[in-house]
Amino acid sequence: MLFQAIAGLWPWGSGRIALPSSNSVMFVPRHPYVPLGTLRGALAYPSPETADTDEQIIAALQSAGLNRLSSSLDRIARWDRELTDDEQQCLVFTRLLLRKPRWVVIDEALHALEDNAHQRMIGLFRDGLKDAAVINIGRPEATNPFFKRVLHLIKDPHGQSFISKLSVAFADQPMAVPSDRPVNPVG
Repeated sequence: MLFQAIAGLWPWGSGRIALPSSNSVMFVPRHPYVPLGTLRGALAYPSPETADTDEQIIAALQSAGLNRLSSSLDRIARWDRELTDDEQQCLVFTRLLLRKPRWVVIDEALHALEDNAHQRMIGLFRDGLKDAAVINIGRPEATNPFFKRVLHLIKDPHGQSFISKLSVAFADQPMAVPSDRPVNPVG
């Protein structure tokens, strides 16, 4: 629900989530979307197919470990049926490499990948997307220190309330959430 709320796709509830301009944010859902059409179009989505040169696309595919697809850029196919789940998710991460967004919001997409693909996608962020701010919604990665800060959202047993003191948890520190002074929300 947090991913959907940030993406503006959760119509229930109230509140405000401020985002940077829409062309600087890209979302990576848990289940990849690969449209019908050419591979070039699937990689450019939602931009036009002409957004990238062959050289840019081939370099991005190689970085994502999808070099076997380099000769199929203009082939029309049901890529969602031809590619494995990992390859489809890697294709979505390849889009990030081509678009170079300033902000990336990921909804458990990294957790679904097998170890080799997971490490390659982390490498994409370290090398080709090092200037991007990444919000990864999902389980903490004990074996991978890529994400340095962790924010734990917990359900307050007293119901909806604002906590007067809240600190962001870092990977090596527990989160401090005092429960002695909840403040009821104001309409």
